[in-house]
Amino acid sequence: MPAGRKRKPAAQRAAEGNPGHRAIPTPLDFTGAGEIPGPPAWLNAAAKKEYKRIVAALSNVDTLRATDRGIVTSYAVNHARWEAAEKTIAAEGTVVKVTGSQGQEKWIKHPALAVAAEAQMLMIRAGSLLGLNPVDRNKISAAPKVADDPFDSF
Repeated sequence: MPAGRKRKPAAQRAAEGNPGHRAIPTPLDFTGAGEIPGPPAWLNAAAKKEYKRIVAALSNVDTLRATDRGIVTSYAVNHARWEAAEKTIAAEGTVVKVTGSQGQEKWIKHPALAVAAEAQMLMIRAGSLLGLNPVDRNKISAAPKVADDPFDSF
């Protein structure tokens, strides 16, 4: 995270005036990218379910575009992987008994713990880009979708 002041949105800078006369960046317009398509066919059932849940949850905020499909897919894949690893850990425990090369038995951390930790980290990172936690949600400057008013043309 860069040090210094938090950047103001371009609209706020324009409204407050521009005393330094620096160029105000124009916001990128991704409306031409279209709506986000359905989940990729290769996703497993749990990942597809999560993909659809996230798209539905974010559908009332006009932020998702077709260009975001990769991030939503990454989130869904890692959520499904994390969920599967946590179910395995719940069923088998956090340690497993293994036999060493010399025939000795020892207890080690369950390998699913590493899978769960990595999937959770990647899921949180992708979720952060989508604004799925309270801190990142405040960084997104998107207004809720407004239904078209048929009387606007009058």
